Amino acid sequence: MSQYLHSHSRLLLVNTAAKAMSHVVNSAEVKRQDTLRFLQALRLQRKMGASLVTADSPWSPTLDLLLGTVLPESCAVAVWERRRAVALAQMARQSGREQWEIMHLAIAGVEAHAHSGTDSAHAWLLRLLDEVCRLAGARRISGIIARVPDESCLLASFHQAGFTATLEEVTYAQASLLVATAADVLGLRKQEKRDAWPLHQLYLQSTPQIVQMSEGRTARDWQVKRSSSRFSFQVKRWVVEDREGLTGWLSEYPGRRGTMRVQIGVAPGNAKLAQDLVATAQKHARESGNTGIWSRVPAHATDVRQALEDGGFVETDRDMVLKRSLAVRVRASAPDREAKRRMARSGLTATQSRAWR
Repeated sequence: MSQYLHSHSRLLLVNTAAKAMSHVVNSAEVKRQDTLRFLQALRLQRKMGASLVTADSPWSPTLDLLLGTVLPESCAVAVWERRRAVALAQMARQSGREQWEIMHLAIAGVEAHAHSGTDSAHAWLLRLLDEVCRLAGARRISGIIARVPDESCLLASFHQAGFTATLEEVTYAQASLLVATAADVLGLRKQEKRDAWPLHQLYLQSTPQIVQMSEGRTARDWQVKRSSSRFSFQVKRWVVEDREGLTGWLSEYPGRRGTMRVQIGVAPGNAKLAQDLVATAQKHARESGNTGIWSRVPAHATDVRQALEDGGFVETDRDMVLKRSLAVRVRASAPDREAKRRMARSGLTATQSRAWR
């Protein structure tokens, strides 16, 4: 009897603690109308500094919070413990796709929790990701992407939240541009509107199917004017064409602090073309007065990776691209709504039916 009472008392204490925790920990979208919570989220973002995830395009977390109400393509979600913001995620919609990318992630004391073995940061992140997924479903977003460093202690939490690894990306950089001559690439020209579909076909040839399904790219993503970068008017796009069609592409983006970001793609088995495009990108960077050049390359693009390493680039980071796919409810079509109205009117009297119309 005493053992039963002791077990019953422990169960009551656990339930009471769980209920108390549910009252003091909550999550929601960050809105400027809620001034106190907005300032708490802003304070956490400023205090934690660098993001725990990697953004694929230039991103200002402070500017996003301040302009979140007038930027419909982005939003922020936070977790509060009592009166303190403990986790924050900022999302932006990927160009041309019904997907969000987590552009900035901050969790209070994540390093201290990782070393001490406590699970507070893990619980906060799970709560945060759960709210992000709930909000994405409500806004008809079909998937959520996050780029997490391959050695991050948060990978297990993302996996537990339903995210799966779809791609590994390697970042290469060259701090000082080498003085070398670049031979003219035969068939290199500026990208034109008509190149969108051939570029998409080249992408399908050189990309594993699991990556294609994760990224969800279409021919529209290869159009000249479609870019997720806020410096899209400064982006330069090149293609390489021979008798059989397009065999490679080169995109040059202005980076931070006078650097240039380049993206290179070639058809399978075109290692020499990859080397020529790397040399061309270095030449363009020097001519533009850039202080450095860098590139983020999928791990499966072995020809491009080897060309960058041969060109003096050094690997600086590795990220795992994680994705959580969401089931989105299809909106009822106009015929379906009309059928429902006819069914509702069929059970009404003649007078009620006329009033319904």
